[in-house]
Amino acid sequence: MARAQAWLDKLTLDLRDLDQNGIPAKRKLAELLGAYVDLYQTANVADRATIWARLQMMTAPTAEPWYHDMDKVDDSTFKRDSTSYLRVAVLMDRAGLDTTAYRKQIQRIHERLNQHMPTRGHHQQMVFHNYYRHFGLKEPYPLVEATTVGVIPGRMSPYKLTQNQIYDLMHEVGARYEREDKPPDGVFQPADLAYLRWALDRLTVRYLMADNRDLVGELAISLAYVGFTDLPVFREAMSSLLQSQNPDGSWGAYEEARATYGARLDVAMYLHTTAIAVRALALAFATP
Repeated sequence: MARAQAWLDKLTLDLRDLDQNGIPAKRKLAELLGAYVDLYQTANVADRATIWARLQMMTAPTAEPWYHDMDKVDDSTFKRDSTSYLRVAVLMDRAGLDTTAYRKQIQRIHERLNQHMPTRGHHQQMVFHNYYRHFGLKEPYPLVEATTVGVIPGRMSPYKLTQNQIYDLMHEVGARYEREDKPPDGVFQPADLAYLRWALDRLTVRYLMADNRDLVGELAISLAYVGFTDLPVFREAMSSLLQSQNPDGSWGAYEEARATYGARLDVAMYLHTTAIAVRALALAFATP
C-alpha cells in the first residue's frame, strides 16, 4: 500500500487535457479519489495528514465553474460522465470534504439525469438508486427494481458468461453492497449467496489462470464484499495481487499501449488496475 501510494502521489490529472485527448477525466478523477479514500481510511494517524492534503489538491478543480459542465455537454458525454460526476461527490463526502456547492450543481442536472435513466443498464440504475438516496434526489421511478434482473437473479452459469456479463455480475454485487438504505448483511438472500459462492469461485480461478490482474482484483473485491474470504481462491487472488505489483508501485501491464497514450498511459490504463488492487487490499486486510 505504501508503494502504491508513492506511485499515486506522482500522478497528475490535468482534467481538461484528458478530456481533449479522449480520456474521460471525471472517471479518472473518481478512480484516483477512490484509491486515496481507501488509503486514508486504512492509514495510521501519522500518515493521514499527507493523504488529506492530496485529497484537497485532487478535488480543487471541482470548485471551478468549467468542471460543472454536465448541463452543457452532449447526450453521449453526459451518459459517459454522469456516474463518475456523482461518484466524485460521494467520495468527497466519505473523505469529509465540503460538497455544499457540488450538491447544488447536482440538483441542477437532476431532471437531465431522470431523462437519461431509462437508457441505463440495470446495474447502472442500481448505482444511481444509491446516489439518488445519498443526495436526496427524487427517483423518476423505483430504481431499486433493477435488482430483480441481471446475472445474479438469472443464476447465469459462470462458464457461459461473456466478459461484459462478468463485469455486470461484479457491478451487481458492488451496487447492492453499497446500498445506503439496507445494511450489507441484508443485501443478499441465501439463494443469492449460494449462487455467488459458486460463480465467483469459478470465475476467479478462470482469471487467475489467465493472469488478468484487473479482473482478479475486481473479483477479489466481490468475494470480500459478500464475505467469502474463507475460500481458497480468495487467498490465491490476494497472493496474486501481492506478487504482481510492479516495481514502481502500480499494477497492470500496458506498455504496448505506450505508443497510443504516451505520457498519459499511467492515468489512462495503470490507474484503474492500481485503484482496484488498492481497494482489494483495503477490504482484505483493513476492513472488519
